[in-house]
Amino acid sequence: MFWQTLLPSGALIPLTMSQLMVAGAAPVYMVIAGILGVGFFCCSARLALRKSKGAARRTLMASIFYLPLIFFVLLLAIH
Repeated sequence: MFWQTLLPSGALIPLTMSQLMVAGAAPVYMVIAGILGVGFFCCSARLALRKSKGAARRTLMASIFYLPLIFFVLLLAIH
């Protein structure tokens, strides 16, 4: 479970930060994306360490909110 949760969520952090260079997003995007990415990574780490239903639910909810928030912040930061 360790590699199945931490590796993908850890890879999301540099991928979302790359939008600063690729899409020309504002620096505020980098700060907000970093906070969201670290938060999602923390939920994934808690799931990898605890392996409980509660941790799995929190990680699921974090993943449901993470992507729309990143898209919304990116839309605001580009314009």
